[in-house]
Amino acid sequence: PYRTAIVDLVALLHQHGMVVILDLHWSAPGTTLAEKQLPMADADHALAFWKSVATTFKNDREVMFDLYNEPFGVSWACWKNGCSANGYQTAGMQALVDAVRSVGAKQPLMLGGLAYANDMTGWVANMPTDPEKSLVASHHDYNFNACVDAACWDAELLSVANVVPFVTGELGENDCAPGYIDGYMAWADMHGVGYLGWTWNAWSCGAGPALITAYDGTPTAFGKGFRD
Repeated sequence: PYRTAIVDLVALLHQHGMVVILDLHWSAPGTTLAEKQLPMADADHALAFWKSVATTFKNDREVMFDLYNEPFGVSWACWKNGCSANGYQTAGMQALVDAVRSVGAKQPLMLGGLAYANDMTGWVANMPTDPEKSLVASHHDYNFNACVDAACWDAELLSVANVVPFVTGELGENDCAPGYIDGYMAWADMHGVGYLGWTWNAWSCGAGPALITAYDGTPTAFGKGFRD
């Protein structure tokens, strides 16, 4: 039923002209329930997960795969090749790329950096090998992250954006206003960097952060800034 729900949702979004990003957001090793974000994808289940998802959607060219939403607390070597972390064996990005490609899926693959996808400094040096040469760097940017001004964006993001397609997979701020994202979006537009707002949920505009107050699309002040 869960898989059917995902397939049906992707089809519905396509009907409304949307390209869909599917990501592995929560994971867990062994028999532990996946109820939170872990530092990195687990080796026990993540490879099987991506083989399954990629097999299901490999003929859908309006789908992209974000291999692991927000890695954190691991090294760049672990990010690429896996390691033992927090008492479990992780799956590195190279293994996740290989899992998707092993079933014949050719879609672009988004790979988030470290520090909850905010740190991109080691991305290029540790970029996995992809036979399709279709990797996308995914950066998450919020006003409460470490890299929050144009000087940092120029120093840490452009070196990646000049090598591979670069998208801000999550963009937001937790003060219910658009002041921070206005500056980032202007910078991103100048440099050909894409961005996606977080998030389309009608919860707290600060705690979320949320773009909307209701599912009819009524925006928060933050959401209005992003929309405009």
